[in-house]
Amino acid sequence: MMWERNDIRTPWGDLDKYAIFMNRAIEPMYECRTDLDICTALAERLGISGYNDKPSDVDWLRELCDGTLIDDFDAFRENGLARFPFDPGKVAFEKEIADPDNHPFRTPSGKIEIYSTAIASNPDVHGFGEVPTIPTYVAGAQPDSRYPLRIVSPTSKARTHSQHPNLPRLARIDPQTVWIHPDDAAARGVEDGQPARVFNEYGECVLPAEVTERIAPGVVCMKAGAWYAPDDAGTDRGGCPNTLTVDRPSPAGSQTHNTCFVEVEAADPAANGPA
Repeated sequence: MMWERNDIRTPWGDLDKYAIFMNRAIEPMYECRTDLDICTALAERLGISGYNDKPSDVDWLRELCDGTLIDDFDAFRENGLARFPFDPGKVAFEKEIADPDNHPFRTPSGKIEIYSTAIASNPDVHGFGEVPTIPTYVAGAQPDSRYPLRIVSPTSKARTHSQHPNLPRLARIDPQTVWIHPDDAAARGVEDGQPARVFNEYGECVLPAEVTERIAPGVVCMKAGAWYAPDDAGTDRGGCPNTLTVDRPSPAGSQTHNTCFVEVEAADPAANGPA
């Protein structure tokens, strides 16, 4: 775990101008080993000499900081934080606009291209279908009579992506349910708190229904990050929305969010949803 090793972390984004030194809180428990220890042992078995020539992970981190804005490693380690200079006047593409000859954009013309000459020469540039040469709205998948409800999957307050779903105290804060509007629930005989079956041509899940006006009619919500837990029949009991999605990107290479449709029905009251 991260608490069993020393490490350095920086936040996401170019504008976050600081680094954190994560001092080890406890020694590795039982037979746990750090990645460095594991790779060092593997290197020895493979006959690779000189793979790890430092006495500790702190020495590797010290070398990592050499020549950087962290000029006092020991103070950084003791304080746990190093702040870097911040330029509030930073402007996006400032160099490209001020000096386009020496700092061209990464396009065939070196300029901002509304009409993409690269896509014009190869419309299937990503290998997933043709892409328009200018920004164009392309309608996504449309519901059919079998699956009329659009499903969305925002993040959960109880998880970090798929981390921490095994912590009961967090699960009680934001339980894994399927949100459904009262009108949609009434039309399907689905009651608040009862097990509901959410399904389409790709798979099915059973989890508790949360009947609420906080979701729009025609839309249901299952929060992302729940672990896939199929029963003997292949029905997911963990409330994992990936069970209901197709693994296919858009022609532009991104994921096709909010283009998935499902149907919801009342499930057997004896059915168990997420633990």
